[in-house]
Amino acid sequence: MLINQLRSNSGIDAKNNFEPHGVIFKIIQFISIHLQNFKINKSQIDPKNIEESYNNQLSMYLNAKKSDETFQFQHEFIRTNSRKPDIGVPLKAQVLMSDYESVFDIECKRLNTQLSKVKQYVSGDTGGIERFKRNLHGTDLPHSAMIGYIENETNDYWFNEINGWIKNQINFDNIFWTENEYLSETDYLYFKSEHQRINSLSEKISLFHFFHRIKN
Repeated sequence: MLINQLRSNSGIDAKNNFEPHGVIFKIIQFISIHLQNFKINKSQIDPKNIEESYNNQLSMYLNAKKSDETFQFQHEFIRTNSRKPDIGVPLKAQVLMSDYESVFDIECKRLNTQLSKVKQYVSGDTGGIERFKRNLHGTDLPHSAMIGYIENETNDYWFNEINGWIKNQINFDNIFWTENEYLSETDYLYFKSEHQRINSLSEKISLFHFFHRIKN
């Protein structure tokens, strides 16, 4: 299976090692470098599907930035018996062998204080982190990512807000949510969190959180 090949080839142990290696490290590094210069073309945004329009443009942008990379970005990735993440990352070599599985899922959310469902970055019907915890995104994968499109306020504001929403979930259900799941700062251009999950071959998942400001 692809997930077993990925662990073997990249030195990933889904249960014990949550530092990215091999191709996963390259994917994270690639996003870190190129996301900084991504610009939304607002004249081509569907006002009824703003987030989906962002994701569509981002997928095309990241693919356009690739040269000799061994992976690609697929908008609205479809996986059997699971919710489709906003962006899947299959490996080119596997695709050529008719294996279209994603090795790294990306879920994206708008971060805007005016949005009624902004807390779904963490939980809810379309909750980002919660879907990873329930193995609905990043199915059986040890690593995946979230991208927060910041439409107002600052990175620090949303870092604190998201951790506040996680705290609320812990207070509500300290079995499914634990004190070890807060976002933490890193020395890189992303935050990181680790989560217990259910119904998964991987007991935990490590998430990399990228914030990107949408300019007016």
